[in-house]
Amino acid sequence: MEKIAIDISGLGVKYKSGAHNVVYSYISGYLNQPSKYSNLDIIFYDRSGLYNSELASILRNKYVPINSFSNNKPLSYFFRAVSQLLSKKINLNGRINHVWHWNIYTNRNSKSSITIADLLPIQFPMFYKKKEIEIKKKALDFAKNHAHFVSFISHSTRDIFLNKIGYPKGKMSVIHPGIDPLFFDKKNPEVVNFVLSKYGLTDKKYFLSYGYIDPRKNIINQLHAFDEFMKQSSAEYYYVIAGIKNRFSDEILKTISNLEFKKNVYFIGYVTNIELISLLDRTSGVLFCSLGEGFGLPIIESYASKKLIITSNNTSMKEIGGDGRSILVNPYDIESITGGLMRLVSYSEQQKEKLLRTNLEYSSKFTVNNWFSEYINFFTE
Repeated sequence: MEKIAIDISGLGVKYKSGAHNVVYSYISGYLNQPSKYSNLDIIFYDRSGLYNSELASILRNKYVPINSFSNNKPLSYFFRAVSQLLSKKINLNGRINHVWHWNIYTNRNSKSSITIADLLPIQFPMFYKKKEIEIKKKALDFAKNHAHFVSFISHSTRDIFLNKIGYPKGKMSVIHPGIDPLFFDKKNPEVVNFVLSKYGLTDKKYFLSYGYIDPRKNIINQLHAFDEFMKQSSAEYYYVIAGIKNRFSDEILKTISNLEFKKNVYFIGYVTNIELISLLDRTSGVLFCSLGEGFGLPIIESYASKKLIITSNNTSMKEIGGDGRSILVNPYDIESITGGLMRLVSYSEQQKEKLLRTNLEYSSKFTVNNWFSEYINFFTE
């Protein structure tokens, strides 16, 4: 019987990023079809020092909290540090130990596996703190020289790794992440109407951007592009930006205040998954013109939601948004993004429906079940 341990540390945070949601997909992929993995001994362990009652209730004996000093209460930095030190004594009993790329735990009694989601701190060091760059370099070195299994979430990320770091000694594979099944589900009109009313969007045409707000996401260029689009548009549109307000928010708010069409921009902060799916349901299109991505979940989420998307002509965005599936633009060029918006609103209903059907079919393979199954196959074949 193959024994596998998956590190899910860090899922207890209040505001989850796309990366947190991807890690949670390991759990969803397993829980959706447990009988399929009955011949395997799988555990999900948490080294955060926090006992996650939600995960414990759904995973039961498959959830292994390590050094839990409290029950869902914030820990001091001291006790977190102690927890991390004590976790070095974990014995995984010869399991394949799978970790995410931001918080590596290794164990000499197990085979190691790591997912490389991106090399962004290496590609864009100006946007990251020194510590974040050092953590990434450590993960990349581990992947190249020590890991028995190395997976990448896109072919683009794999190719950048091979070019900048070299070939890993261990087994290598590209395994695409899956998205929340809610994006595929039929939406409840009452819920959608409630959410749109909450944010003052009822009966409004709007574009949508969402995700973690940082300079790499290129929101400022997108704002300027929207402003230019509105100067040329014969219809009234709005631009909705959803994401956790953080240290970068002030610059975005300052940019908005200087726009000619500033009243048409809504920066609404963090939204729940249900709210996000409702916003997607009525949007005219998604703007996701990041400077670089390891994958780009909003692209697949837009396809699954039958929505048009404008994205960048580089890294993984070109990979999954190419072949006519998305409108590709140069993220550094405001005029290019503006042109993408003009093109999006010029589609005929027939063109749009044909493209949306094709994209929905393409998105169907990006499920959490496929994501987890491919990992199991990677470990056992």
